[in-house]
Formats: sequence, structure tokens, C-alpha cells
Amino acid sequence: MEIQRRLGAVQAEIQNPTKSTENPFYKSKYAPLPEILEMVRPLCAKHGLSIVQYPETRIENGSAWIGVRSYLAISEKNPHICKKEGTAPDPDEG
Repeated sequence: MEIQRRLGAVQAEIQNPTKSTENPFYKSKYAPLPEILEMVRPLCAKHGLSIVQYPETRIENGSAWIGVRSYLAISEKNPHICKKEGTAPDPDEG
């Protein structure tokens, strides 16, 4: 499939991120998401892929859940995935 070919091209060029931020609770270091996205977005764009993320919240069994839903799409084949700012893509589209 085409998306796998494009993702493979991105993965062939990507480098491991630098663990530049300290986690004092676990006494470890990690690569923060903004730095990872700075690295990944240009490569995805180069190979015609788009990353779309939006926050979502759910309440299940009385507990609140907060997360981020992410989509990876072929840019020119899925222009509907990149709707106007502030709206989330429909998971049933594309």
C-alpha cells in the first residue's frame, strides 16, 4: 500500500531523538513531544504525509480520561483530514 511505502521512506530518514528532558520522578531522561514533532513533521511533509492530532476526553466508569487522538494520512489524497483549525477529523472519513 502507498501509505506504508511513504511511512517506510520517513522511517529510513528519521534519527533517534535526543533525550534532553529530565524526569525527576523516575530519575530518567526522555525526548519531549515538541522536539519529536519538529523532527518528524518535515520528513512527513517531504513524503506527502500529514499528522493530525487533537485532544479528546472521555468519562468511563466514573473516571475521566484525557488523551490525544492522532491520524497519519496521505496529504494529497485526504484533504478532508486537515479541516479548518479547531475542528477534529471524522474518524470514518478516509
